[in-house]
Amino acid sequence: MIFDIKDGNSIEDTYVPTSAVLYQNYPNPFNPETTISFSIDESGPVKLVVFDRMGRSIKTLSEGFSDKGVHKIKWDGKNNFGESVSSGVYYYMLKTRNFTDVKKALLIK
Repeated sequence: MIFDIKDGNSIEDTYVPTSAVLYQNYPNPFNPETTISFSIDESGPVKLVVFDRMGRSIKTLSEGFSDKGVHKIKWDGKNNFGESVSSGVYYYMLKTRNFTDVKKALLIK
């Protein structure tokens, strides 16, 4: 975490995004879990979903209303049924009212 020297608060706590951004997951490649971060510049509906290489939705990480700001969500390499997925390439997509982006994640067991 990065801290502001002036007041000791986390930069993430004081950062107000001016646009929506989907960040690269970390760590990548990952095992057993990874963190997916995104920022949104306005409160509203947000959906963050993981897909396999065939484009099938395998895990919904977030769906619903989110406040503007920076968000971090962990993915434990499991599908919507709680089953571990196999090693491979996965894609995660963030969708808001006015923004959509996709990034690639690599799970290595």
